[in-house]
Amino acid sequence: MALNIWYISMTIVLLAEVYLLVQISKIKKQERELVKQKYPDLTPEELRSRKLSIRAYTLAHLYGKKSRVFEFILIAAIFLIGIAVGLLITGYYYLLNTVLLVLLILVFGVVLFYLPNYQDQQEFVQKYLDEHPDNTLKFVSVPSDLVKKVMIIRRLSGVIACVMVVLLLIFGRLY
Repeated sequence: MALNIWYISMTIVLLAEVYLLVQISKIKKQERELVKQKYPDLTPEELRSRKLSIRAYTLAHLYGKKSRVFEFILIAAIFLIGIAVGLLITGYYYLLNTVLLVLLILVFGVVLFYLPNYQDQQEFVQKYLDEHPDNTLKFVSVPSDLVKKVMIIRRLSGVIACVMVVLLLIFGRLY
């Protein structure tokens, strides 16, 4: 009985996370459309180059060392969560996987809370546009309603990760 409750709870939590990911992808699509509207003459290769240049500039000037460490931890956590889920599905090392999954999801939630928020990123873009009127990196300022949506979704993703940790801690011993 308790195991069924766990499966239902985890399914609901995972569906909520998928919903948030779909919302983020819709917002990213709107951002891409803004770029295409502002710079219609860019080829796909130039768009990729623009994206890489903006990423490098942002990492160098917006993120501090602390944020880069959190980003590395996030990438490692996602990779290790995938491994742990694979081992859980196959049924091997179930107790170790439960503990590992709890720790990794907790790290994921903590990292989401401590990364620079989307509003800070938009202020960074505006500052760049003010300092570099020629806009060689081709930054595009995103409307504030999209910024607010992304901030809310990031926070909800962190909360959902913490809920997953609680569910795994409560029901993880039932395997």
